[in-house]
Amino acid sequence: QKLDFSSESIEGLDEILAPVAVPWTSRVHGQKPQMPELFDQQALPVAPQDKGRMKPKTIEVVNNILAIAWDDGHESYFELEALRRACPCAMCKGETNVMVEYKPPPQTLTPSSFDLRGWQYVGGYAIQPQWADGHASGIYSFQYLRGLDTAP
Repeated sequence: QKLDFSSESIEGLDEILAPVAVPWTSRVHGQKPQMPELFDQQALPVAPQDKGRMKPKTIEVVNNILAIAWDDGHESYFELEALRRACPCAMCKGETNVMVEYKPPPQTLTPSSFDLRGWQYVGGYAIQPQWADGHASGIYSFQYLRGLDTAP
């Protein structure tokens, strides 16, 4: 999958995308994968406080790697297993509120836990992966993803 967010390809680059599911499509040798049009949905203007924040220019899955080219020229590469193990959702990492701290039980992950089936954009600030084992509650903000990147 390759999504191009360069200013040359899209008018109104500084618009928030309405959430849209991007299914994982299997590639058949010699055939172009079928992908839905991402920009068929109504886009909303970016809030002033969000202007200038880092955004992905392209996102692509290559074998077991999620590759992100950022609009500032940086590139990030995440192994899918590491990405899943870093899931920031409450069921994986826990959460704290005013009254109580929730610590989740240890997870039992299987090979399907690391099989990325697709993702959905969340506003203009994050992606939400859908894994083959049914887990889809983690919202990975672009800031969180850049923080996970160990490359300089």
